[in-house]
Amino acid sequence: MNKKSVWKAIENELVAQRQAIFGSEARIQIRGVEYVSSPYTLVYKLKIVVDDTTKFFFAKCISSDFLNQTALYRLETEYAVLTKLRQSFEAFPDLGVVRPVAILPKVCTLLTEAEEGDPLENLINPACRFYRVKLSPRALAGCFRAGRWLQEFQKTTFVGNGAFDCDEYLKYCGARLEWLRKRSVPGIENHSYPQLKRILNKAVTGNTAPGHRITGRHNDFAPHNIIERENHISVLDFTMFDNSSRYYDMCNFWCKLDKMKDNWYISNGFVDRLQDSFLEGYGDSDGVTHPLFLMVRIRLALVDLVQAYSDMEKDGKPTSPAKGNKCHHAQNNLHALLAKASA
Repeated sequence: MNKKSVWKAIENELVAQRQAIFGSEARIQIRGVEYVSSPYTLVYKLKIVVDDTTKFFFAKCISSDFLNQTALYRLETEYAVLTKLRQSFEAFPDLGVVRPVAILPKVCTLLTEAEEGDPLENLINPACRFYRVKLSPRALAGCFRAGRWLQEFQKTTFVGNGAFDCDEYLKYCGARLEWLRKRSVPGIENHSYPQLKRILNKAVTGNTAPGHRITGRHNDFAPHNIIERENHISVLDFTMFDNSSRYYDMCNFWCKLDKMKDNWYISNGFVDRLQDSFLEGYGDSDGVTHPLFLMVRIRLALVDLVQAYSDMEKDGKPTSPAKGNKCHHAQNNLHALLAKASA
């Protein structure tokens, strides 16, 4: 289905279920304001007028190439997780999640209400520049709240103490190492591929103690998935929610900040302060020194390297300075982390 037919199907379903969703049998006006596509989803921002009241919503639809029972299950899980978290965060006036409105199973779509504010990354990026505007205190407060949010999220979704899932980790990293090896990426050619796998195996299996926390995992906890308004943040997009080590989400947010240091116009010192503020809010400033934190960093670095080379392949311009630079940074980062793990 193309974007127009998908939108029409969603519109028809909203009209048919207007009483259940909006509590009104009155005529409603629906307009697709804009849409954002990804390989897996198509997201429409909707302006909906019900009984002379205008509100904005997001309709997230699974792309037709990925429509299956698992996709619908993920949307249903996201709706359930958002509903539970919405209740859990009622006790915190400055923390929350987007409000889930409805599941539309016929069109495999999740409807959520739009939050006031802007992505936290829109606040962080200008605040980190050498010529930054006066956004530093607000950016620091946003990262501190992100840490507090993650701490409360992991309390709410706590599963129990257990061992790190080595098999899942090695399978995930192994598939990406294989992808890179087939493309003869420097440092991951045939002669070093077995060595890299040995490093990962040794490092991960050496940290299998069952004493660390298994919690809910957002899987993309980062500034772009956090809506910030003054003195408040809301987290969105739980499509890939599952359960795993607490270090994944913690490391993902910290690393998203750290990657900003690759840009010459960014103040590394201020990024350090943002990272410290996040860890202070999370309540675990020493977590970054844990061996499992390093293992998660390696996994994220592998993803970055695959993404960099994948982007370059799509462009068909292997000599592009910008893409080449991105690949160079990603390679250096991965090899530095692997060297640290093998030490």
